[in-house]
Amino acid sequence: MKNRREFWKEKLRINHEVWFIIKEAIQSDLAQCDALLSVAGFKCENGTVDRLIDPKGNKHDVPIWLINKPINYSASYHAEKLREIERPSVPEGIEVKILDSKTSTKHEYTISNSEDCSELKRIYGEEYDCSDISKIRLFYLGKEMENDVCINSYNIKSNIYICGLVIDE
Repeated sequence: MKNRREFWKEKLRINHEVWFIIKEAIQSDLAQCDALLSVAGFKCENGTVDRLIDPKGNKHDVPIWLINKPINYSASYHAEKLREIERPSVPEGIEVKILDSKTSTKHEYTISNSEDCSELKRIYGEEYDCSDISKIRLFYLGKEMENDVCINSYNIKSNIYICGLVIDE
């Protein structure tokens, strides 16, 4: 928390108008964040808020530790809570966009929101001739997506970006 306060204090001192908008946006929920940035004329360079372009064309990097709130419980606890969410009674196809962490390549897939994340990993792995899903990692909102958790549990809607990584060995 101390690092966050120091970061904001310094950034707000240097360029108050720009960093005030960024701070308010990333501390809001997803819809409000998008609205604030849009109204202020900001663009997301990679479809995520970690790299923003202000109305004057200046790029601003936002550290991931500012975007994701610190949570004081284990990843397994979070995954268990997600597993408790019921699958949708009426599955629907969603357009998922995966941004490759290594190459910044964008991949788009249509998948049912009732599928497990392992199916999305399998489809993504086909792009890299990787059939071993243990070598594929997907991240959404700063958390790794678990193989046996339903895509719907992450509240993923069409045209939302997921970060992907295929581990080479």
